[in-house]
Amino acid sequence: MARGWLQHLRESAIFKVEGLDAAQLRWQPTPTSNSLGVIVVHLGYSERLWLRAIGAGEQMDMAWRAHMFDLPEGWDVDQAVAFYREESAPWGRRP
Repeated sequence: MARGWLQHLRESAIFKVEGLDAAQLRWQPTPTSNSLGVIVVHLGYSERLWLRAIGAGEQMDMAWRAHMFDLPEGWDVDQAVAFYREESAPWGRRP
């Protein structure tokens, strides 16, 4: 049940950004708030941190933690969603 709920939450986040253009993906309601694109990328990094680094003990360079709230320049919805899907993929389906 917990896995099903987690998958529902993942797909809900993706649903909210599908179809957005670059400006909409990066739009912030206030200068100090996060855009939807940043939130999706942050969710991907959170999956990496909690499930892979902490939960599974995977050894990795942790320098990426400094960018957990950055949407890389030039990324569109497809790239942000692909990153999130890759980070949340089950171990057997990870590239």
